[in-house]
Amino acid sequence: MDRMVQQAIAQVLSEVYEPEFSEHSYGFRPGKGAHDALRQCLANANEGYDWVVDMDLERFFDTVNHSKLIQVLSEKV
Repeated sequence: MDRMVQQAIAQVLSEVYEPEFSEHSYGFRPGKGAHDALRQCLANANEGYDWVVDMDLERFFDTVNHSKLIQVLSEKV
């Protein structure tokens, strides 16, 4: 039951916030994955870009201020 509720919430939030994300963000995005990120890196390298930024936010969600998160979400949802 909890998983079903989480999926329903995620679906609503995704519809609201997906347009806000950068087109160059690939992690946990609908229709995007590691292969898409790699293709974009190769395309950028072929265009002459020299740098790639790879970020791992492994423990980020453990430090989220939940009060602030709820405040931000309530402004749009």
